[in-house]
Amino acid sequence: MGYRFTVVSVGSHELTYQHEVFAMAESAYLMARFMVRSQMFHGIRNQAELEYVLNGYDEQSEWPENSGISFTQHFFPRAFKAGFRIAEISESMWNIFVDLAPERIQKYLNIPMEHIAKSVEYLFRELGSKNLIHVHINEELIRKSIKQTAYEQHMYAISLVLGRNSKGAKFGS
Repeated sequence: MGYRFTVVSVGSHELTYQHEVFAMAESAYLMARFMVRSQMFHGIRNQAELEYVLNGYDEQSEWPENSGISFTQHFFPRAFKAGFRIAEISESMWNIFVDLAPERIQKYLNIPMEHIAKSVEYLFRELGSKNLIHVHINEELIRKSIKQTAYEQHMYAISLVLGRNSKGAKFGS
């Protein structure tokens, strides 16, 4: 009939171990059918990538759905009209992400989108106002928004795992 069945599975790095388990259990047919290729998705690795993501809240998003209104515009309509964009905080936010990470992984940061999205959501909910014309997001508030995502605990756990890996291994590789 001309149809091909394709399975796309998205999961965490633990699936790599499952691949190895199938191989050891001589279940090659499972690997051949369902685990042919894998692709590692990385998190946000620098300030430019963070700015790109935050710009998505300003320009490429839509809330409510099919409204033609971006997330930033929805939460801050008057400020958005006056030129406010959440991407403006990308440098400060990146610096705080770096500062809150354990020192030994700061050069190799790979920040999961979960922490970025939850931080932005926190800022929008804390500050969002239909009446605000000027939005000022200071570093203290950015730091608080990041801390409430459990980012520090996550990065600490990552640094422990990396500490057990071979010397010179880069975070996220």
